[in-house]
Order: sequence, then C-alpha cells, then structure tokens
Amino acid sequence: MILHRSGDYLNINGEAFHISDLMNVLPQYDKRMHSIHHYDEKKHYVSDGLNQVGCEMPYHFAETIEKHLAELRICRSQRETDDKYFKNLQKGTRQ
Repeated sequence: MILHRSGDYLNINGEAFHISDLMNVLPQYDKRMHSIHHYDEKKHYVSDGLNQVGCEMPYHFAETIEKHLAELRICRSQRETDDKYFKNLQKGTRQ
C-alpha cells in the first residue's frame, strides 16, 4: 500500500480521495501527514522522494484504511454526486 498526501488529496494505491472523504470515515486522521508512506505488512518506510526512513511495524493507520476502503469509495462517490448536483443548481439559477 502506498499513501501519498498532496494538498487536500490523499492518494491510496493510485486512487485519489479528498481529505474530507477520509475525515468522514476516519476522523482521527492526522492532517499533518505530508510524506509518502510505503507499507506492505513486511516493511514500512516514509519517503520524501529522495530519502527513505524506516518506521514502526505494523502501521496501524494503513491497516485501518485498508479495512475502510469501501467506505472511502462510497464517501468519494457521494461527494462527487453532491458537487455535480450543486453545480447544476448554480447554473440553473444564473441563466
């Protein structure tokens, strides 16, 4: 599993989730996580793109995310649907 935070988005194994999706499912998420985490249940390290530093095992946050990945996808889907709905409302009222 690769976790990469960039701005307001968290990329989990190539899938982008908005921080609000993650906060809805896992409110204990620490927003200060800026590094790239690599975790495969055998090793866990943090990378800044140049250096790699080994971290504690097991990495409970990654395991928790893996367990709640379906919920994250549902939150993302609902957020995207809501965004489209409100954009369409705005377009309709401005015309």
